[in-house]
Amino acid sequence: MNVHDIPDEDFKKRVWSGILEFFLKHIHERELLKRWEQIADILPELAKVSIGYDYIEMMLHYTLTFIDQKDKIELKKILANSLNEEKGEEFMISLAQAWKNKGIEIGKNEGIKIGEIIGEARGEARGEARGKIAIIKKMLAKGKDLEEIIEYTELSKEEIIKLKS
Repeated sequence: MNVHDIPDEDFKKRVWSGILEFFLKHIHERELLKRWEQIADILPELAKVSIGYDYIEMMLHYTLTFIDQKDKIELKKILANSLNEEKGEEFMISLAQAWKNKGIEIGKNEGIKIGEIIGEARGEARGEARGKIAIIKKMLAKGKDLEEIIEYTELSKEEIIKLKS
């Protein structure tokens, strides 16, 4: 069944499955607020049972990522008028907290990635330095000329002399 072939009014006849199909049909439109306005009259029907609020909240989570910031305030008004102001406010606070938590999670993950990159770079630098030190000590032990060691290692004379002692 292609939801795009179903007239919007048919969705309203099947409140529970219809609202889901309705938003599946329209999710990629630029103005989803208009779609919330269209179904506002059936929201009280959903709210008659406690699970209905969960269902509405699920639809909010599904659609809000596609709704412009300015339209979110209008959506809050629609919810307040269709349900009750307190419940509309609750939905928006709940969603804002969920977005905040998601943002924190994304930030932590990005921080971990950056930390891993920095740690890896530091580890590589330390490994290279230790390898270079080992080679310099071997060259010194074999009596290689100081100028030759400077040329190959690109260290200063002072740094090499420190390693000698």
